[in-house]
Amino acid sequence: MKIEYKEGELLEFNENGDTKLFGLDYTEMVYVEKGTFNIGDNNSGIENEKEATITFNNSYFIGKYPVTQEFYEYIKGENPSHFKGKYKPVEMVSWNDIYKGVDSFLKQLNNKLKEEHPSLNGKFSLPSEAQWEYAARGGKAWDNPDKFLYAGSNNIHDVSWFDENSNAQTMPVGLKQPNRLGVYDMSGNIFEWCIDNYVEDYQKIPNNGEAYQQSATMRVLRGGRWYDQVEFCRVAFRKYYYPDRRIGSDGFRLVFLPV
Repeated sequence: MKIEYKEGELLEFNENGDTKLFGLDYTEMVYVEKGTFNIGDNNSGIENEKEATITFNNSYFIGKYPVTQEFYEYIKGENPSHFKGKYKPVEMVSWNDIYKGVDSFLKQLNNKLKEEHPSLNGKFSLPSEAQWEYAARGGKAWDNPDKFLYAGSNNIHDVSWFDENSNAQTMPVGLKQPNRLGVYDMSGNIFEWCIDNYVEDYQKIPNNGEAYQQSATMRVLRGGRWYDQVEFCRVAFRKYYYPDRRIGSDGFRLVFLPV
């Protein structure tokens, strides 16, 4: 089984070099090499986007695509989504559904991973807000001195499903252009839950890329939605809601954390 990776390479789940988890389409995980970046955007004029410097302690893998309905149903045995479609992102899932308790998606996924790939050392989780934005900007592969407004382009139509082109629904994953890391759909289509409790000031979050988990009521979502206007699909845009909220625009993307 592969041990060392270069940025943008796909995680191999077994000694055969398979990159599709459980043989399912759209389950690949992309390697994100640790580095330093500024989270946020000082040019937006929005208070909760004021930049802070993050230096990651560890590299990680992030989902090349949002979790699809097929993947979610494979693990949970159900599909709660409003906009049904095998390869559409799962939605109508709360942060609690994904992360909290013995019946959560992550608990069941990690149990199944141990059963089917016992030699793979690591676990799946939700991304921290810093992990999410670093990957959306392209990780270390991002070498443009000007930050892209969206995940992979300054032209939103290249990379995003939003209010002008989505036909008022979610769209199948992977149809738009990827960003420089090879990751799809990080602007528009669905909001994506992060682990973090929401805090307005980035100066208060851990500067090593880990999640902010001090006491707070709201959880963070990133990425914009199929019905959002362009400004809400910016890479730097932040949203937050109660962790039990379920609506047809909230889904998630996985990270895999090697140990």
